[in-house]
Amino acid sequence: MQKLIKAYLRDENGATAIEYGLIVAGLSIVILATVLLLGGTLDANFLLIQSYLVL
Repeated sequence: MQKLIKAYLRDENGATAIEYGLIVAGLSIVILATVLLLGGTLDANFLLIQSYLVL
């Protein structure tokens, strides 16, 4: 039984999966914040370009 517990405590596969999950969550927050912050600016630029193309 002690061998099983020691092997369980030494196993790092679950920790690695959690670390990758945290990295993905952090990147998704950064991407979302960037899109939200630049979304209005990009929309205004596309509207300006569209107005030039219509003329």
